Amino acid sequence: MQALEMRKKGESFPAIAKSLGYATMSGAYNAVMSAIKRTLQEPADEVRQLELARLDALLSAAWKAAMANDGDAQYRVLAIMARRAKLLGLDAPTKIAPTDPTGEHGYCNLSDDQLSAIASRGGLGAAKAPESTPEPD
Repeated sequence: MQALEMRKKGESFPAIAKSLGYATMSGAYNAVMSAIKRTLQEPADEVRQLELARLDALLSAAWKAAMANDGDAQYRVLAIMARRAKLLGLDAPTKIAPTDPTGEHGYCNLSDDQLSAIASRGGLGAAKAPESTPEPD
């Protein structure tokens, strides 16, 4: 935190390194960045704990009715549980495969040139333009 305080006062990284005994300027930079990260992480952790406490209170209030087969309460409990899992990062990440608007054709194994050609004509599902325009009668 001392490195961060010095940086906030306008000290350069070489000056911080020299003053605090870091071997290099990058050591001072890393110390400042680490302090910034800790400073930002602490409030986020506190907010997360507050949200978890709120979810616990809501779950406690709805639990008895849910266990007594109250359908509305069961949906509330499931929604609370889903929010809790999301907040804690318990759910597996959702895989997203890039496809055309129909979802039928994937873009995964195409070259940049192929993707550019597809984009220029509106996607894989778009009709191809005729190679020549027929003459009007």
